[in-house]
Amino acid sequence: MSYRYPATERVALALIAGAVSASLPVALFTGGLALIALPAALVVTIGHALLLGLPAYLLLRSRVALTVGSGALAGMIIGVVPFMSLMMATAGAEFASDWRNVANAVGVCGGLGAVGGFMFRLVLGPPVEEFAVDPAIFE
Repeated sequence: MSYRYPATERVALALIAGAVSASLPVALFTGGLALIALPAALVVTIGHALLLGLPAYLLLRSRVALTVGSGALAGMIIGVVPFMSLMMATAGAEFASDWRNVANAVGVCGGLGAVGGFMFRLVLGPPVEEFAVDPAIFE
């Protein structure tokens, strides 16, 4: 039994759905600034999806079973690592010294990334099984 990978259109739709679902909470929590925050959040989330999420999916799809949980975990990592790297590079010890800043950043970025990874997996759909018939059985 083998698995057929989803069509390119399905993967593209799943990437867009993951990016949009991760950016919508940002627009909801900014209130009156939603018209400014939503496009900025979409640029960031689509960038994360294309530059980090798509290569991760393409490299790991044959090695790791993509479940809803693993999609959410990968989304959380993809959301946290770039933000934490940026904050450590710019603010350094000032940012890392206050554990509440770090916890808030990991919680927000990780939560939004997990939502995006969860939605990516839901839209991608279950793996399609292919059954190969051995021609030798007909001889």
